Amino acid sequence: MAVDKGKWSCWIILAIVLYVFVPQIYRSYIKVNKLKSEKKQLLKKIELEKNKIEEYNKHIDELNDEFYREKISRDELQMVKEGEEIYRLINKK
Repeated sequence: MAVDKGKWSCWIILAIVLYVFVPQIYRSYIKVNKLKSEKKQLLKKIELEKNKIEEYNKHIDELNDEFYREKISRDELQMVKEGEEIYRLINKK
């Protein structure tokens, strides 16, 4: 009987320990997975923002180029140098 009481008390202690710690371990596992997912999403966002920064830096470098500024001025802003004449071709069919 003494051996049976020892086994029972051991099983009861084990059950109590499992009852207390298993839910906490499970919640921690879920939280870790959620944080890993968030980290992955944030890393993707960081990569996208780095790409945007690269594009903006490239555009800034282009704007510092004299030829590119002149091209933009002529094409998009319709500007001309002094003394230049603009000829427009009109297609009539």
